[in-house]
Amino acid sequence: MKKIILLTALSVFVVFTASFAMSKKKKEQRKYPLTGTIVNYPKGSTNFVIVPDNEPNKKLLALNMGDQFRKEGLKIEFIGVESANQQPIKTNLTPYKLKMIQEKN
Repeated sequence: MKKIILLTALSVFVVFTASFAMSKKKKEQRKYPLTGTIVNYPKGSTNFVIVPDNEPNKKLLALNMGDQFRKEGLKIEFIGVESANQQPIKTNLTPYKLKMIQEKN
């Protein structure tokens, strides 16, 4: 009898864990692509960063952004991941590796 209860509990746990993992994956897919605006930061410099629409206080320093996207005020859609800070520089910029970027329609 104890084996049946143990196997049932284990089965419920496995099903719940798989279901939770699948629902989390769906939530992550819904938030992509992100939208944002290209901003010259600091003003007057040659640096351009992405300011995500959902986090207006965050500045993403795109490590691989093409020259065609380096335009102040350009609205974009993008997908990518935050990457480890390559240099110990104290800034409020978050290094970001783009996987996809395109001008927003």
